[in-house]
Amino acid sequence: MEILDLVAYVNKKLSDGFSTSKLEKEMQLGKDTLRKKLNRAGYKFSKDLKQYIKEELVTLDNTVSYRSESDVY
Repeated sequence: MEILDLVAYVNKKLSDGFSTSKLEKEMQLGKDTLRKKLNRAGYKFSKDLKQYIKEELVTLDNTVSYRSESDVY
C-alpha cells in the first residue's frame, strides 16, 4: 500500500473511532509498527485532530499549522 493510501486509510479509521493499536491488530501488525512506519514517512499523530498529518505542519508547541484540509494527508 502506498504511504498516501495508508495515511488516508488510517485517518478514516481513526475518525471512525479506531485506536492505532486496534488498527495494528486489524492489519495484523506488531505493536507500534504502524506508528513507526508513518513516523519514518514524515507523518506525526496530532492529538488535536486525532489524525496523522505531515510532520512539517506540527509547530513547536505541538499545535497544527495548515493551509487547507488537503494538508492533513
